[in-house]
Amino acid sequence: MTGSSAKEEQQQQQLQQKQQQQQQGDQQQQQQQQQQEGDQQQDQQQREQLQQQLAAVEQQLREQQAEAARCNEAARAARQQQGSNSAAAAAAAAAVAAARARVQQLQQQQQQLQQQIGDYEVPSFAAP
Repeated sequence: MTGSSAKEEQQQQQLQQKQQQQQQGDQQQQQQQQQQEGDQQQDQQQREQLQQQLAAVEQQLREQQAEAARCNEAARAARQQQGSNSAAAAAAAAAVAAARARVQQLQQQQQQLQQQIGDYEVPSFAAP
């Protein structure tokens, strides 16, 4: 083997090594991208699930607020008709308190869900 062909052989090997390294780099990049896309998909599913929960909580909240308003109205009527110290007024006041507590609980759930949804929002600086 002449000196020049040995040199060519060496250059050829170096070129092949470079190409292999490039391919490995590309594969790694592709895997990372697939992983990222998978994570984003999971995040999106999680976010959709949370949004459904939030919609349900908001529906319950509206119903409970309406219930609290009805209880309040009933309590007012009971006080007017039977006096503030009547058993009916006391029962109505207890119903108002229970309804308000439920409203408060639902509002907390609503806030927590909104916060969790915020955690899953796709950042605008995400890789293309």
